[in-house]
Amino acid sequence: MNRFLKSAFSLAAVLAAIAAAAPEAGAQQFRDRRQSDVVLVTPSGGKWWRLKYRIDGKEKLLSLGTYPDISLKRAREKRNEA
Repeated sequence: MNRFLKSAFSLAAVLAAIAAAAPEAGAQQFRDRRQSDVVLVTPSGGKWWRLKYRIDGKEKLLSLGTYPDISLKRAREKRNEA
């Protein structure tokens, strides 16, 4: 399930939504509307920063680390480095 974070301009709102995400039966994706950053919440409760991108029309995912070990700021820095 994809969920857009409603408040793309508020860092606090983005972090609150990620922190409050509870595991469900299937994997959940939380995305910032302005960014390609994705937080994937697995059914076991793991939260992974992912970068979605396309090469030759094929969608790819790059893992940037786990939340909260990697902050939103650091995940965006890693995205810019990729």
